[in-house]
Amino acid sequence: MEKIKAVIIEEHNEAFLVWDYAIRNKWIPNKGNFLLHVDEHADMGTPCMNISIHEAFRELQTVNKLVYEEFNIATFIVPSIYLDIINKVFWVKHNKSGGNIKVKKRFVYSYKNEGKLLVSGDASSFGNNIQKPRSYHEYDYYWGNIDDILPNKNVILDIDMDYFSCGGEPRNFGPLYLEITRQEYDRFTNNRYHPINYINIPRIECRDMNGKYYYVINNFEVDIPNYLKVGNKDILKRIDKLVKTLYSKKINPEIISICRSAHSKFTPSDQVNFIQENLLKALMEIYSLEIIHINQIATYYRGKK
Repeated sequence: MEKIKAVIIEEHNEAFLVWDYAIRNKWIPNKGNFLLHVDEHADMGTPCMNISIHEAFRELQTVNKLVYEEFNIATFIVPSIYLDIINKVFWVKHNKSGGNIKVKKRFVYSYKNEGKLLVSGDASSFGNNIQKPRSYHEYDYYWGNIDDILPNKNVILDIDMDYFSCGGEPRNFGPLYLEITRQEYDRFTNNRYHPINYINIPRIECRDMNGKYYYVINNFEVDIPNYLKVGNKDILKRIDKLVKTLYSKKINPEIISICRSAHSKFTPSDQVNFIQENLLKALMEIYSLEIIHINQIATYYRGKK
């Protein structure tokens, strides 16, 4: 029996690189795949790109730029739907009551059909009398509890390790320091209406630190509780539940992408290796796997074969 490729990625935007590589190597069909997305987060954001997504299947380095310069960790799925790589999505998330699966028809299109600004939403918001853009198409979007998983053909199993224990939100992770010029420091401190105040950042300030100047983002003096991190026993229970459900529902993926989410800290730093080790061990009890790291794929796109 041919082994299933299980690709370890560092952050979730790299999943697009994996799927593109899988298409080029005929591991998965180039259209009509079913995405089983196991994640604490939906990751259904829509990117605004300087490179057209229509260029995705041409130059390898263009794909690399899309993944690392245009997408972020929440905007990699919708472009895949737009390109018809995926035509159905099932988001498996905690805190959804079993047997209460939900489904919506959603749409995606690109503004002016240029492939740069993608627009996605509930298909019911488009009335029958509204002219749809040429690039408009619809897809099925399901979400529910792990027990609600649907068997399907051409399954891409995509697992974010923060599903098993999550570090919380970025504001939980401590301050971020971005060095700026003295001129920018003066602009910020002397203008209470500085444009950066209107970007969706919870908190931002400027600091002069030994003659160097910084934007300081999310510097909170209060402890922000995180209710999403669980202990190792609960992690093992969640892994066991996932794998047993995949087995009982006869989910046979064409490929598996496993996101560590360690750099972003969505998977707690002190648990990421524990989760990876035990998840792979459990998956190998039901699947024959070939483990690949994203670095083995990324070098192909950077012209270092």
